[in-house]
Order: sequence, then structure tokens, then C-alpha cells
Amino acid sequence: MKVGLFFGTFDPVHNGHVTIAETAISTNLIDQVWFVVTPQSPFKKNSIISSKEHRLKMVDIAIHRYSNFFSSNVEFELETPQYTFKTLSFLESKFKSKHEFSLIMGLDNYISLVKKEWRHSDYILNKYHMFIYERHTDNHLRADLHLLGLVFSDHHVRLTGSSIKISSSQIRELLYYKNNLLKSCNNNRHNISLSNQQLDSFLPKKVLEYIEKNELYLSVK
Repeated sequence: MKVGLFFGTFDPVHNGHVTIAETAISTNLIDQVWFVVTPQSPFKKNSIISSKEHRLKMVDIAIHRYSNFFSSNVEFELETPQYTFKTLSFLESKFKSKHEFSLIMGLDNYISLVKKEWRHSDYILNKYHMFIYERHTDNHLRADLHLLGLVFSDHHVRLTGSSIKISSSQIRELLYYKNNLLKSCNNNRHNISLSNQQLDSFLPKKVLEYIEKNELYLSVK
């Protein structure tokens, strides 16, 4: 079984994440996508994030209708910090010849990997197939694209049509903004309606319901 590992904090998971997984599957180079929920990214040590249990549950809700998408809490079991090479080694040992793993990552992470900013970067680059997608915020990385000509190869695939124009941080800010509008004595119905429309387009409906039920993102993190 060929499995694409999609690492992330998913705080919260959104439609862009699901689209990326769909695009990776559509290459017919992998059979499944595992959304690996990271308890705390080594690159975000100073960030305050929602509980891993909430984030895992939101992923489960977002992907429930996909038979080839799965959530994974594998990094919950590992010692901190959860470096990717350690997780990969653990999975290789646990599943041995049962699965062939590849990585799904954003262009920003890929460039940092090429620049050797990860632990055991060469090992990861040489051993694993990769599917790279672009975020709309990746424009500032254009100066680094010359690196990619040296690295993109048959086992490093640049996903087309997968550029996402939303981010989890934007969604958190929007949820905070909407909550403040609702608490305001002179709240603006037009702005609340606009916020609802944006959230509906950014998040799976059931994920948004879960967020509101559990009163998540009442402050900006």
C-alpha cells in the first residue's frame, strides 16, 4: 500500500487541506493519505495551539466521507520534539514492508528541507517520494526556486492546481473577529453574515459546528 503522509498541526483543518489530499490521490501514485496530526511542530515551538485531541477530532470529521483518507495520532506516542525523520523511522519499523511511505508538504517546507534546515534532510530527500503544493503566501519564496531545479526529480512531484488561498491562521483570526462581533452590543449584521459566508467556504460544515460547539478560537493565537 502506497501511503502519502500529510503532516500538520491542522489548527484547524480546512478545505484547502482536503483539496491537497485529493490532488495527491489524483496522481494515482499513492493509494491513501494519512493526516498526521503533530502535537507541536519543531518549527512552531513558541506557538500556542489547540489541544491535539480537538485537532485530531476535527481531522476525523473533515475526512469522514473519504474511504482512502485517514487520521493518524502516531506522533502522540513519540517523544518530543517530533522530528519528521524520527516519525518516519518509527513508521518504517512498525509497518515494515506493509506500506510504502511518501510525504505531502508545502513548497515552503520543501525549500527549508532542501536548505538542510531539517534534521537528516538528505536522508528524507533521497529516500522518500514527495508531493509538493503551493500556498498563496509562497510568493516570497520565488527567489529560492532556483534550488528546485536541482532537486525536483521523478520522486519529487510538484502538484498542479493545488495552490491554496486560505490558511489556518486566517481562519482563527476570522473566528475571533466573528466572536467579537457577536459579543458587541452594536454588532453589525452585515459583517457577521460576511464572516459566516467566508467560514462556510473555508471549513467543512461539520468542522465549523464542532468549533462553535466547543468554543474554540475565542482568542487569536
